Amino acid sequence: MIIRNAKYNECFKISDIGSKTYTKSFGETLEGEELEEHLIKEKSEDYFKSRFHLDMFLVAEVRNSLAGYLQISDMNLRVKDFTPVLSGQLLNAVYVNQEFQRSGIATQLIKSALNSKRILKAPCVYVDVWEMNLSAIRLYKRFGFKLAGKCEVVIAGRVIGEDLVMVRNH
Repeated sequence: MIIRNAKYNECFKISDIGSKTYTKSFGETLEGEELEEHLIKEKSEDYFKSRFHLDMFLVAEVRNSLAGYLQISDMNLRVKDFTPVLSGQLLNAVYVNQEFQRSGIATQLIKSALNSKRILKAPCVYVDVWEMNLSAIRLYKRFGFKLAGKCEVVIAGRVIGEDLVMVRNH
């Protein structure tokens, strides 16, 4: 497995991984139109192209094929219960193709992200995670993340719930 910076021409593949993984994980909790709108707004090739020079994208390559990605962006969550450090960074997405899940790819993506210059120069890094995703919570705790509060989950302009927000200070 190779972890590396994504290339602009891989935005379609990143979109495919994000769309399929998101739909499998959360598709049943959304109405069809909400899911479709969210995939266009947050997981489409156009979205990734528009974010490519603003955010950092790491990809995991296995046997010359993309198996997963991680997106790092500026902190932009609609938080509750605490005041975030706005100069902090956000692990905005960690997605792994289903066939490669539970093979250590997410761990390696996170490890590489936490050692990146972008994260190392920030005072802290945040991640939001669904409170029912216990394996992801355990993974983030292994990397030193601690519960900070909650954030709103907004899909298609509507608040549909809350996620946990975890923080790791430097």
